[in-house]
Amino acid sequence: MGETQFPGSESSPIAFSEAGGASATVTGVRLPHLPQASSAARAITAAALADWGVSGEVAEAAILVVSELVTNAIEHARPPVVLNLICDRSRHQLRLEVVDGGPSPRAGRWVASCESDEHGRGLGIVGALAKAHGVHPGAGSTTHWACLPTEGSS
Repeated sequence: MGETQFPGSESSPIAFSEAGGASATVTGVRLPHLPQASSAARAITAAALADWGVSGEVAEAAILVVSELVTNAIEHARPPVVLNLICDRSRHQLRLEVVDGGPSPRAGRWVASCESDEHGRGLGIVGALAKAHGVHPGAGSTTHWACLPTEGSS
């Protein structure tokens, strides 16, 4: 099991599950409710994918999807922001989840500071890259998820 500390994450260190099993996970990584959270999430995702042997276009797509989901949580939801990553080898897929504290009553700083045509493409990007994606509302939280196939990993 590998352990890595990432700047900007509030859980330390982050433990990756064994890469050889039926599934591998990074769960419960609490990110700061700040714009820098997207950068930390990309680094965490890249390290996990490398540990699991997922690379190339699949890894690039997964990192972009995580970045978009975290950015949406920072801009449109309340804290906390928690990142979960699952590599399900039996289904040949990645499941990427961002759990937030539910909708914010006001827009984030970036969205509030720009024109309406300068934002709003994140979920379109997620939809184009993921084989499935969606939202699961919960009591006091919302989970935004996306699944990507791992075929094409090297």
